[in-house]
Formats: sequence, structure tokens, C-alpha cells
Amino acid sequence: MKKVLSLILALALVMALLVGCGGNEATTDEGGEGGEGATGETVKIAFVGPLTGDNAEIGQQMKTAVQVAIDEWNAKGGVIGKTIVMDDFDDKNDATEAGNIAERIASDDSYVAVIGHFSSGVAMTAAETYQEAGIPLINGSAAHTDYSAIGDYIFRNNAIYNVDASSAIQIIEHFGYSKFAMIQPNSDAGVSISNVVHEFLEKYDDKINAELVAEELYEDGTVDFSAAINKFNEAGAEIIYTTAPYSIVGPLMNQYKAINPDIVFVLSSGAFSQELLDLAGENANGSYLPNSFFDQSSNPVTQAFVESFSAAYGSNPNTFAAQCYDAANMIFTAIEAGQSDAREDIKNNLYEVSVDGAAGKTQFDENGDCPKEQVCLQIVDGAWTEVPDVILPVTEWEASLAA
Repeated sequence: MKKVLSLILALALVMALLVGCGGNEATTDEGGEGGEGATGETVKIAFVGPLTGDNAEIGQQMKTAVQVAIDEWNAKGGVIGKTIVMDDFDDKNDATEAGNIAERIASDDSYVAVIGHFSSGVAMTAAETYQEAGIPLINGSAAHTDYSAIGDYIFRNNAIYNVDASSAIQIIEHFGYSKFAMIQPNSDAGVSISNVVHEFLEKYDDKINAELVAEELYEDGTVDFSAAINKFNEAGAEIIYTTAPYSIVGPLMNQYKAINPDIVFVLSSGAFSQELLDLAGENANGSYLPNSFFDQSSNPVTQAFVESFSAAYGSNPNTFAAQCYDAANMIFTAIEAGQSDAREDIKNNLYEVSVDGAAGKTQFDENGDCPKEQVCLQIVDGAWTEVPDVILPVTEWEASLAA
């Protein structure tokens, strides 16, 4: 009897080991049979962004937008017959934290793709790891010129610095300002955008009438901008260009308008938010902002997204949320197009597919970039409004200057 029991136990142990080995075989360096996880019934992606800290509002919006896209696909039956799931990670917009998270994600075969990271420097640190591991990353906010050059698994769905800089200069010129100043963050991103502005001014010196009369870099956490304001006033600046986020722009506007109520601002996508309007109040009126997303657009895709996002989040989406929503749809469309959720297949198909997104058409070029057309927005009576026929695509604008 004991021999029979021993034999039964031995057979049970062998069966357990076989089942365990079979489960491990479901994941490989390319996500097993499409990175499907242990059950083979889900497609798992990772979202990484600043969910706490100074940029938490932006990160939370980005994460919510990705979840909205997931919910929409799952309501239709998922992708290639599988339910989409997401794990989220908080990198606090810190390069070291982002690097550690990227290592964790890249080494876990169940993740088929990554969406997120916020600032260019943080995203570029993490992107090196994703590229080496062969896992697709789509970012919705990294504007540094060199970001997508990291490799063929690295994509972005946002305007890059030359687009932002050209749009800002076009706004300044269009509305007839002759002297402008620039204040940017003292970071790789801030220095890069400043350099692009200088390159345009030097290249088209005889074609651009606006003059850059002063510039400053501010440190992260700055709350007192009086020195820069005094410098700009003494230089005779009529309009200020900054790519600072709303959390910086709000206090800057309030301090500047207390000294010079006539000053005008040209902002960037990081300031497109209700939070800026709440922080600056009437001091925000008259400000301009070039952007690839406008939540009041008549585009039916945009309006459907805004409605779904607002129901989930409680307020309208910002630009980065819209671009992350489109990024998620690109990943799921690529999986559907190739009928595969293997990492390499997703990467290859991302170069082939396109979606009509909340922030315009999303289609990656051979570099993994998505050329973005921008519209000019202005704050009028405490609300964002569109000003048509102000901004040309950067290639058209340069062609007009070179003619």
C-alpha cells in the first residue's frame, strides 16, 4: 500500500513540475506567444509617468487616457481576442527612478509595450533600456530632438522642439511684436529649446523681424521670478516665450502682470490646462499657445475622447493625455494589424499603421516621430479659444522664409 501511495505522490510531483514548466514557456524574450502572460488570455502593457510629485497632475491624466483607450478596446472584445490590461509605475519624473523601472519592465516578458515617461531627459534615460531589450516605447511628451534616434523601438507622438520653436516665432511675428524675451528651465530640455530658437533666428536673420532681447534659465522649484522680470522689462520685452509647465507659468504670470500688466506670453503644451487658468486668473488673458490638441475641437474623435476622459477623470484632458490616448490606440491597432502581440511584431507594425486620433492623425515616420500640425490658441475671458490661420507646419514656414 505504501508503495502505491509513494508511486501516486511521485506521479503527482512530476505532473506539477510539467505544468510549471509549461507555464514558463508561455513567456519568452519577445513576450512568449506575443507577450501574452501566463494565461495567454491577456495583452499586458506598462504605463510609466509622474504619478506623484510636482508633475503628478500630468502623469495622472496620461495614465487615465491610456485606461480610457483600454476600456474602449476591451468593450469591443479586446485585441486579437485577448483582454488588455495595464500596470502603472510612478517614476516621479526622476531619471534614476525611471531607469530602475525600465529595467524591471524590460526584464518581465509579460509586457508587450510601454507608454509614457514625461520629460525628455527622463524618457531618454529609460528608452536606452527598452531599446536594448527590444520592447516598444511610445512617449507622448518628449520633445528633445535626439529622443527617437535612440533606436527603432522608440517612438513619440508629440511635436519636437523645432516645431514648438517655429510656432512660437510665427505667433510673435503674426501679431506684430518686435521684441521678445525667453525664459526656459535650466535643464537639457530648456537649453535645447533655447538653442533651436537661436538657430532659427540666425538662419533667417534677414527674414524674421522679431528680436530676442533677453533670456534666462530658471531652476526647478523657483518661486521668485523678480530678477528675470526686471531684466526683461529693462530690455524692453513686449512678449515672453516659455515652455514652462502650468505650475511655473501661473506664478510667473502673476508676478509679471503686477509689474507690467501689458506683457504677453507665448506658452507651450505643458501650460495647456485648466490649472493654469485657475492659478493665473485674469492674468492669463491674452496669452498664446501653439498646440496639436484642442479639447473644444469639432473633430468627432476629439470630442468622443474628451467626453470619455472627462467622465473618468472629472475634468477635460490636457495635450499629453490626448497624445497618450492616441499612443495606446496605435499599439492596439498595430497588434490587430499583425495579429500578433510579440514585441518585435508590434514594433514593425507601428511603422505601418495610423489612427485618426484625438490630437490629429497619428502616423510614425521612419525615425519613429509623428509630425504634428499645430493650431494657435489664445486665452480670452478665462477660456481657451482657437485663432485660425496663424501657424504653418515647420517645413512650409521654412520654405516661405527661404523663398
